[in-house]
Amino acid sequence: MDWMLLESGTLRAARYQDLELVLELEFCDGSIHRYLLVPEQTFQELLGAESKGRYFNLHIRTVFASRQVRRSAVLGATSSA
Repeated sequence: MDWMLLESGTLRAARYQDLELVLELEFCDGSIHRYLLVPEQTFQELLGAESKGRYFNLHIRTVFASRQVRRSAVLGATSSA
């Protein structure tokens, strides 16, 4: 799936791989983190949340296993992957 840009002071973009239940989030600092075993409903709720950062902090950040996969940016920052 392609990246979806988000209106948030915390998150820049998101993409979801439904077959693998993987959510990737790009933060405003350019880091990209992969969250594992995330239900599609959680992804849809993130997209619909009034505050994406608040939803992330309450329902994703400490709930799902994650790792930083690269420091890059959808919007053109340099990559160090």
